[in-house]
Amino acid sequence: MELLIGILLLVGGAIIGYFVARFQLQQDNDAEQQFQQQQQHNAIAQGHILETTQLLDALDAQSKGIREQLAQFESALSAAEETEDKPQLTFFGDQASAYLRNAQRSDKRPATQAEDQPRDYSGDSSGLFNGAKNQQSTVKE
Repeated sequence: MELLIGILLLVGGAIIGYFVARFQLQQDNDAEQQFQQQQQHNAIAQGHILETTQLLDALDAQSKGIREQLAQFESALSAAEETEDKPQLTFFGDQASAYLRNAQRSDKRPATQAEDQPRDYSGDSSGLFNGAKNQQSTVKE
């Protein structure tokens, strides 16, 4: 009887040990999968962060370029306003400038509409428009 109880306890312990080991392996596998998924998510997040920083740097560079262009445009406008107040020197002189301004203007005559159409100077109707009906000779075969 003692032997039977010992064997039953051994078999019961083996069965319980089998299920405990199986449960422990399943938890280890789940933990390993979660760790791998966490690593993948971290890698993806780092890639997104790197891409975002590159985009922000590009955006910053573009905004700096736009600021510089606006500053140049503003300085050009202020320079143009300053030069409008000052008298300008003529390149050719007063007489030549007046001559060139007048030479560039060309007086064009306005186009006139003819009220009457021009006459046909051929005496009678001739050619294709002689007024006669087409007379075609029919060839019988």
